[in-house]
Amino acid sequence: MKTAREVAKSWVHKAKEEKDPFDKFVYLWFAFNALYGQYLEKEDDKEKYLICTCSKDYLKQVPRRNLQSILNKDYVRFFENRIIRDCRRKSGKDTRENVSSLKNTSNTLSYRVTSLLLILYQVRCNLFHGDKMYERDSDQEVIKNAADALMDILGIYLESAI
Repeated sequence: MKTAREVAKSWVHKAKEEKDPFDKFVYLWFAFNALYGQYLEKEDDKEKYLICTCSKDYLKQVPRRNLQSILNKDYVRFFENRIIRDCRRKSGKDTRENVSSLKNTSNTLSYRVTSLLLILYQVRCNLFHGDKMYERDSDQEVIKNAADALMDILGIYLESAI
């Protein structure tokens, strides 16, 4: 049986071959899902909880300079200035709280990267549940930045943290 790391690496490899940002993001999410899915203990575990747990375990093993390099990237600035709303619910929930945590330099580096992952999770939910459109320029921009962020984060997970 393959390990979560081996499964994740295979999807990252596939994503590296992709030019289309939507396809790339989907393959990268498969890779990330392999990593955080191993934290699933019961069927009703919420994905946000699993992402936070997985991040805490992996990111504490990552050198500080690697986390800082992620937080200095253009895609972080993109998501610091772009609120992603939850298109599945009418509650008005959005990524505002995670954006605030991501911007707050007094938070730990791993906490800020986890906040970024939770923003990416919202992008994933909007894509997988039908709100993102391939033809829309703004959606292309969101997905491209999300794919770039996830590629860097997974690179750190797979090279440094596991």
